Amino acid sequence: MENYEANNKKDVLSFFNDNPSILPLVEDTYSQIHNFIPGVQKIVLDVLADPENGKKNLIATIYPQLSFDEAMDHLDLFERQWFAEKFIESEMTFNISLDFEK
Repeated sequence: MENYEANNKKDVLSFFNDNPSILPLVEDTYSQIHNFIPGVQKIVLDVLADPENGKKNLIATIYPQLSFDEAMDHLDLFERQWFAEKFIESEMTFNISLDFEK
């Protein structure tokens, strides 16, 4: 996981302890993001709890050096061609988002 940053490393490591089968997917996703989305500054992992059921989810937030529209186009392609199937395989516990630093 050395390629990712984490807002709360303890929470991320705890998530991996509780969900060890997701680790290969998270590792593979890093390179796939770079294949589909150019100009990625960083990718940050966070663990968030679903407010409705308390289930913990891992979120990889991509910070691209693209315009919003360009980044959304690339993210859409990434999701359609690669990630949608992986999201289901992760039992919907791993998701991707975009954010832009100001």
